[in-house]
Order: sequence, then structure tokens, then C-alpha cells
Amino acid sequence: MSKTDLPNPIDVVIYSYKGKMLKEVVENLLAKSSKKNAIYLHIFDQHTLTRQDYFDKIDNCGYQHILWDNILGPCFYKNQIIEESKFTYTLFISDNIFLKDNWDEELINALPNSRSIVSVKNKTKLVQDGIFYFKKEEEVVDQFTSNNFVGRDLIFGYTETLRSIGYPKYLKYYGEEEVLSLMYHANNIKIYCCPNDFYKKEGTDNVETLYTVFSKYHNYNQMIKLIKDEKNDHIDIGLPLMSPLVDFYNIHGLSIENIQPIPFEINDVLYNPTDSEFDGIDSKRFMTKINYID
Repeated sequence: MSKTDLPNPIDVVIYSYKGKMLKEVVENLLAKSSKKNAIYLHIFDQHTLTRQDYFDKIDNCGYQHILWDNILGPCFYKNQIIEESKFTYTLFISDNIFLKDNWDEELINALPNSRSIVSVKNKTKLVQDGIFYFKKEEEVVDQFTSNNFVGRDLIFGYTETLRSIGYPKYLKYYGEEEVLSLMYHANNIKIYCCPNDFYKKEGTDNVETLYTVFSKYHNYNQMIKLIKDEKNDHIDIGLPLMSPLVDFYNIHGLSIENIQPIPFEINDVLYNPTDSEFDGIDSKRFMTKINYID
């Protein structure tokens, strides 16, 4: 039976920022799958060197090299897949996540219905870290458990369900998890977390530890505005038609009146520089290809 004949096609999306373990993560993901479901890969690789030749050898793998100075940010590319995917399920994972055996079967079986998703491992809640920021607290669990947090390390669900919420492409990194958690809760979509042994996370997130040309806090205050006002310049939760959010705040122990926008928000330009005709006038005109070192 060929991969195209298998049921339950899963669109696996990995955005990598200078990820040193990207190849190993992909190899692990494919090796540890049950081989009972069709796996398709979308890899966005923001790196100084392209790894096109390597990933072109993998069946059903779409690879896109992103130049190191591209400022669009991870959320833009994740939203692109949500809008375009035609597969039954979508899985977002980070570029340093190593999954356990039969991960695909376990994720599919963990969804009781289409109005549910699985995200991250262990029961997680947001807590305030001063008046501007949030941090996460985890409670270790040994089975799939009801949760109220959506995190970027792993998000799995029916593609139509993920598309109905969308991805906050007006953000680039910080604020992403808070907005997703709030939006899934507000839309009455049940969130489950994975058991602690479902995956291992190796190392740190490069976007957090390395210099990036895009602002990690781009539109961060739009997240604060959504949490405080239940709407921002990009989205309106639509209360009272949707579920009240007071229980979300209570579950996470958030004191909304004490959360404040950051005073000196650093946003990137609001247009895509690569659309400019001047973008092609640089050193790339002297190159046909940038090779990677294996």
C-alpha cells in the first residue's frame, strides 16, 4: 500500500529558525509513526544555508528555504498552511521535538470529536510574570488530560477546526500561545494535553536565544488588548455570543486589571520588504544556489 492509499492524511508543519536538529526531528517523526496513516511534511527553514537537496529526497515533503533576513516571522507561515491545507489533520511541532512510537495513532485516538485539539505535554497554565508578561507552570500527567493551554511545541487537530480559529499572523512570536489559548477556549473547543512521555524537547528554542531580524514582540500589545478587552485591532471574540472568558482568567489565575501593555513596543514595518523591486538588487544576483554543509 502506497502512502497516498493510507487513511487519515496528516499535514505536519515545522517552522525552524536555524535549527541544528531539524533533520533528526524529521527522521524521528517518520520513523516513529505507526505507518498506518499518510504523513505529509511542510518545512519552513529560516537559515543562512539551504537544506533543499536533503529534504527533496524525502517523499511527500515540501521544503521552503527562508532567507535569514526575512522578517515575516513563524506565525505567518503557520497561518499559510492552515489556510491552504486539504488534509484531514494538521500537526504543528517545533524543530526540537522528538515524538514517541505511534504518535500519529495516539493523537488521532485522543480526539473525542472534531471540536477538540491536543496541544503540548502536561497540564499547563499561564501565570503572570510581573505586569507585562506571562510564564507557564506545568503539572506532570501520565495520560491525555483536559487542559486550557495551547502551546507552539505541539498542536494537533482536524484541519477544519484549526482553520476555523486561524493562526494569529499579526504576531511573530511572543503572544502567540496566549492568543491561541484564549481563542480556543472562547470558541468552546476542548483542549487536551499529552502525557509527559509523549515527546522529548531537546535544547532551547532558537528564536528565544538567538538574534532574530524580526521583532519577537511584534504586536505583543495586541495580545494584551485581546486579553483585557476581548478584542483587538485584528479580531473580535464576539461575546456574549461565545462562552464567557471569566472562567479562563480564573483557571489561569490572571488578574486582568493588573496586566498592562509594554510601554515601548518594538514592531517591524507593516509591509513585506521582499515584495519590493529593490529586494533583488543584492548579493543574491551573483549566486544561483547556497549549499549547506551536511
